Amino acid sequence: MKFGIPNRKLVLFNRHVFKFPVVDDLDIPGMGEMEGHYQPVPFGDKAIKIGSLKSSMTHTAYADARAWVFRHEKYARWEVGMNRKNAWPADPVPWRQKAKLFLRSCRWRPEVIFFLNYIGTGAILDGKAGYEFAVSRYRYYKLIQNLAEKA
Repeated sequence: MKFGIPNRKLVLFNRHVFKFPVVDDLDIPGMGEMEGHYQPVPFGDKAIKIGSLKSSMTHTAYADARAWVFRHEKYARWEVGMNRKNAWPADPVPWRQKAKLFLRSCRWRPEVIFFLNYIGTGAILDGKAGYEFAVSRYRYYKLIQNLAEKA
């Protein structure tokens, strides 16, 4: 895909300058290797320059669709628990923090995410792959919503 939501993760960093936030989530169902869902933050308040790789990275994590569904069901249970406990670490970027707070409380979150992903970011220009990606994000957020309503 050339469009859609880029996944910008801080993956190569000096562990003496950055740290993962401490999050109270060890008792949440679905908890596992979730530290990848938290962005490392710099120690202290000093400004740190963050660069980007010149080439994109390919992340192939699932052998098949069943493995994707299994992992995302686990992630969804964990996210419901994080929302219930309000255990999310603050995002260091103010506008992203506001967007996250809004989306977590939005009744139409799955539909908003689909629209933002498919139309807003241009995933529609990626054809079938863009549509399938936007639908998968819709289904994930719908699953979170359904699990939260059952709890």
